[in-house]
This record gives sequence, C-alpha cells and structure tokens, in this order.
Amino acid sequence: MAELPSGNETNGITSYQPVVMPNDERQRQARNLFFTLLGSNFFGFFLGSLYEFLSLRGVVNIAASRIVLFLMWILGTLIAAIFLSRNTTKRKRLYSIVSSLVLAALLVLLDHVVAAISTLPIASAECSLPANSSPCQISCSINNSYPIVVRDVSVGFVGPLPSETRVYADPDRRVRLEKSQTLPEPDPEGKVAQEVTSFTIDVPIVPPHQRIQFSIWTANEDNKRACSQTLGIDHKRHVALTEIYSRATFTGAPRLETFESALLKHAALYQPRDVSCESGRRSVEFETAEEHSASEQIMQMQAQFPEWKKVMDKQGECLAPIMHFEINGGNISTMAVMVPQMAQHAFAIRKIPKGVKRGTLLEMPLIIPKKYDCTSY
Repeated sequence: MAELPSGNETNGITSYQPVVMPNDERQRQARNLFFTLLGSNFFGFFLGSLYEFLSLRGVVNIAASRIVLFLMWILGTLIAAIFLSRNTTKRKRLYSIVSSLVLAALLVLLDHVVAAISTLPIASAECSLPANSSPCQISCSINNSYPIVVRDVSVGFVGPLPSETRVYADPDRRVRLEKSQTLPEPDPEGKVAQEVTSFTIDVPIVPPHQRIQFSIWTANEDNKRACSQTLGIDHKRHVALTEIYSRATFTGAPRLETFESALLKHAALYQPRDVSCESGRRSVEFETAEEHSASEQIMQMQAQFPEWKKVMDKQGECLAPIMHFEINGGNISTMAVMVPQMAQHAFAIRKIPKGVKRGTLLEMPLIIPKKYDCTSY
C-alpha cells in the first residue's frame, strides 16, 4: 500500500506545504512586471504634467495649467492605487482615499505657491555713476533674489545713443547690447526725445540668488574729451552751489549732496529706464526718492534766493561739451550737451555754410574745439 507524503507532525496533526507549480510562478512575475511598468509610465506622465503645468504658468495661461493640474491628480491617484494594491493587504480603500486627498491638498498648495511667485517682478536692476561722477560711464547690476531661474532679462536705456558705446561684463554671462530698430534723432532745433528706448542690455539667464554686473561707456575720443569738460563745468557748479547754500536759508530744501547727485544723474549720458523679464517689468533703481524730490524743488529754491543767477554768473562761460550720437541708418549726429543749471553759461561754436543767412541748428554744424576751456568771452 502506497504511503502518503510525509509532512510536519505537531501534536499528532500532520500539515502539508502547498506545492507551487512553475506556471503559477511565471504568472506572478509577469503581473509584478506589468504593474511595475504601468506605475513607472504613470509616474513619467506625472512628471511630464508637472513640467507642462509650470510652462503654462510661465506664459500666464492659468485655465490650461489648472486642467493639467487636475490630470496630475488623476495620475497620482492611479499611481497610489497601484502601489497600495501590490504592497498592502488591509484597508486598501481607506488608504487610497487618504492618499488621494493628501495629493489633492499638495497640488492645491503648489498652485497657490506658483501663483504667488509668478505675480512678483522677479528680476530687479540698479545703476550708479562711477566714483568720479563721469557722465560717460554707468555701472549696473541685475539681481535675482528668488530660488528660480530668470530668463530673457532686458534693461532698457532711453535717450540718444552715444557713439561707440561699449558694454563690459563677465563673458560667461553672455551679456550683449542690442540697439533699437528706430533710434531717437534730433529735431530741427537739435532736441532729442528723452523717452524713446535707444538700446537694451540683454541677459539670457540669471541664476537663482545671483547678481550679474555690467558697465557701459563710450569709447569715442571726442565724447571722452567732452565728458572731461562736463566734469570741469560740474566743479564750477559745485563752487556756486556751495556759496548759495552758505548764504541762503531754504525751507524744506534738500541737502547739498543730494541736490548735486540729482543734477549729476540727470546729466548722465546713459539713462536706465526699466528692467523686464518673463514675469513682468519694473523701473531700474537709479535716482533715489530724495534725489527725485530735490530735482523738483529747483524752481522753488531759486525763488527763495533771488541772487541765484548772480552767483552762477560769477563762474563765467564755458565751451559746451560736443558729443557724437548714433542715429538711424548707421549715421552720426553731433550735438552739444548742456549741463543742468549751467546751460546759460555754456556756448557752442557753429559753422555757417555759405549762402545760409538764417537756418535751423541742424543746417549749421557744430565745430568740435581742439581744446575745451571755461574762459569768459
């Protein structure tokens, strides 16, 4: 008589181990592989949806981005269901509901955080004159104080474009100067629109929590000589203003240093206006609030001190700085640059063409002096 297979005997009870057939093992491995691949694909779709959500928010397409966010919630719920079905044996439905609610809360939080960040002007910029206050040069920095990359940053400058303008920055930052398609040109009286953007400084990427610095100057020799003349006129203005402040009693007047700083910035060749990037636009920090207020009090200060003009006249006359500026078509325009509060004491020499008895200023070209001085004439 055949004997039954032996088993483990405990207290007289014999137990037998189940026999796993080879086909059952292969089916189990196939199911595990299927669910692993399915979960991996869903997770890949989830990450792709996250990138698409951030991209749509980058172009301020809120409705489409929230549709993608809803799809992310569905994918996340499916991923959680697959994981729980393969790794838990009890309360699968409860865990699936809880994980789905937690994911929904995290996605709503993500939506609010991205919305808060995208409404802020991320990139900022500030500019300052060099230590010697030369109007021919300006130094600026672009700041990214946020934990995300800022792309396509552009700092705009208004007014005429000095000839042979150069920009210096770290070569790795790929900072470049881009001229406007239409440059401001002088009218028949020699005046130039000061609100037209003449060029921009463009930076493709500003990394998180970093600052990119650059400097701008004119390399034209005539312009540099003219800037030296401007500094000489500025010194004469400083002497006159120092005397005025020592003799006058102004009501609510700014400090002399603030007043002079405002005048210097108004005379700078390079006038920064705004900085723009993917998330918005804001003004460049160049003139402080105190300097702006000081520049608006000039007329009031002159009215409080009747001898203002008399003190200024004591400084004599100076040759006006003559500078070259780029205009449309690659042409050059030569113009006299007047120093604030000293314009009435500066003059320029013009060449009157033969046969022209009375014409516009543009018809009488300026003569660039071989040597600048401030001798009374």
